[in-house]
Amino acid sequence: MVKLCVVPFTVVILVASCFAQASKQSAAVWIPATYRALTMGKSTDRDALHVLGQPLFTGREPDTGAPIMTFAVSDPLPGQLITYLPLPKALRRVLL
Repeated sequence: MVKLCVVPFTVVILVASCFAQASKQSAAVWIPATYRALTMGKSTDRDALHVLGQPLFTGREPDTGAPIMTFAVSDPLPGQLITYLPLPKALRRVLL
């Protein structure tokens, strides 16, 4: 009978320790994502051109109309990198 009381108490302690760990991790300082020398929210279209070179495509995203530039890249994987640059032309999103 004593063992039945110990097991639920142990489970409660484990669950409580998991929540304590999660709250410690959420206290970490957030930093914007970077790709090469480009920083989300800070880099501009000129920065993207300087770092990535001549774009394959410059125009607007078909569904949203957001300004985009597409570049050929080989790092970390070969493919096309799409940069979203809404006004005021700060880099907002990058897709590979």
